[in-house]
Amino acid sequence: MSNITLSIDDATALATKAFISASVDQNTAFQVARVLVQSEIDGQVGHGLIRVGSYIVQIKSGKINTKAIPSLKEVTPVVSIADADHGFSYPAITLSLDFLKKSANKYGIAISTIRHSHHFGQAGLHVEQLAEAGLIGWCCGNTPSAMAIYGGIKPFFGTNPIACAFPMPENKSPLVIDMALSVVARGKIVKAKKEGTKISPDWAVDKQGKPTTDPEEALRGSLLAIGGAKGSALALMVELYSACLTNSKLSVEADSLLEPGGTFPDLGHTFIAINPMIISEGNGYLDRVKDLLREYAIAAPQGRLPGISRLTFREKAKQQGLSISNILYEELNELAKK
Repeated sequence: MSNITLSIDDATALATKAFISASVDQNTAFQVARVLVQSEIDGQVGHGLIRVGSYIVQIKSGKINTKAIPSLKEVTPVVSIADADHGFSYPAITLSLDFLKKSANKYGIAISTIRHSHHFGQAGLHVEQLAEAGLIGWCCGNTPSAMAIYGGIKPFFGTNPIACAFPMPENKSPLVIDMALSVVARGKIVKAKKEGTKISPDWAVDKQGKPTTDPEEALRGSLLAIGGAKGSALALMVELYSACLTNSKLSVEADSLLEPGGTFPDLGHTFIAINPMIISEGNGYLDRVKDLLREYAIAAPQGRLPGISRLTFREKAKQQGLSISNILYEELNELAKK
């Protein structure tokens, strides 16, 4: 399959234009496009530019409120509740991150929940912003059902991602750990379907519970949890944090983030920020991280820390531009013309 290379600015401008053509205001269109392009750069293609088309399908079917006015209520000095107003999640996430930076820096720890939300994209990208501000960040969010409970075959949990980010000593880039609780994110299967490629047989099962390499059958069936019963238990934990704690829809109640039918997905996300300097009383945290990294390198000389590949991808995109398939490029251009 042939590819085309775009500059980061050109890719962002193209995605922005596509959203504006779908009646999204310019500021929100740019904010959403920038997040999707960054996910594409980072190698998280399931949360990248492939989402432009599915977002616009959701807009046209009334499942994303393009007139949304996100808001945030400070319940206590360390607790806030943000409301995405059934629009894109990213403006509400920005409000939450701003609150967390302010509150955790002062009090040591803070939490912000988000309700009435949509797809929250590459989770690690959000908490990385907290780590860049010197805070430890943690977040999770539920998604529409796509993954069976361990031992079952019917979708019940979403991929329910978890992410955390940690400041590193000597001004190094944060350590970011970001994972969906399915073996693979659903977006990668969507990408395989769009490009006409097969998937690994350990990613999903069909409607009869049998392993499949056909992305269409996988999307009709169920994703598999990482680590079997343990991954299923973690997905339950995320459901409690993100749906129950925020008073949002359960994964099994939420309508698709990809298809036009149904109503607002009404998903929830929870963010927590910790100030390590307050908790560890000074430089204790950074000193111990130095020790940990030294021992880590000794124990696994050929190993690498999680999330490091994103930094390589970012440098490559900066130097060489962003490579996307011609199929995706043509789709974006068509959307931008409408």
